[in-house]
Amino acid sequence: MPLLAFRKSAPATGEQLTLELVLSNAGDRALKDGSTCSAELREYLV
Repeated sequence: MPLLAFRKSAPATGEQLTLELVLSNAGDRALKDGSTCSAELREYLV
């Protein structure tokens, strides 16, 4: 399940995820400038 969809479906659980789990489920799993991972991570943290 994509990271943002998971956060919307289970907000309490999403807030308890470790950073490693968040990054492993974000976008294309490649945290680089302009990647889908970085965009999804920014939206998740807001």
